[in-house]
Amino acid sequence: MLGVAFALAASLTDGGRAALDHGFWETTLPYITDTGDRLPLPTSPQRELLRGADAINQYFLDARRVFVLSGDSAARLAALTAGTVAASAQRSSMVDCLRAMAMLMRTNDASGASKLDDLADDIGRRDWDTGDIVEAKHMLLVASRTYARALDVFDADIFRRQSPHLFTQQG
Repeated sequence: MLGVAFALAASLTDGGRAALDHGFWETTLPYITDTGDRLPLPTSPQRELLRGADAINQYFLDARRVFVLSGDSAARLAALTAGTVAASAQRSSMVDCLRAMAMLMRTNDASGASKLDDLADDIGRRDWDTGDIVEAKHMLLVASRTYARALDVFDADIFRRQSPHLFTQQG
């Protein structure tokens, strides 16, 4: 039945570019392919969630980099807060990433490796509940309004804008 309703709805819209969202209409955004063709790209709640998860991952990795390279305690708190707001599986991958990076750094930068291990311990300490998330976000807001706002709006580029000199090399 849903397929029939969708087909009917698609035939009633401009160019048949309709999609369903929450049981009703969803707008589509045109995009241009490599060949120059314009195709509709439907937005969806799942796409927004994935975009948010990707942004949190990038925010986390960049905060980690700023913290390790500069010692910025607000960046450490930003990475920790990103870990608290992340879903359990995403948080686990963050901890695994920190552990792997610490292992690779250990021979060249024991201090940096220790910082990463400590951060991994703090993030992986437990499953964070809503109260923990609120507290972590408040602490981040006190430490850096800029970092807190960036996390709230999925601004993954904040650290690259604030400290571009720390992102000129890969690592």
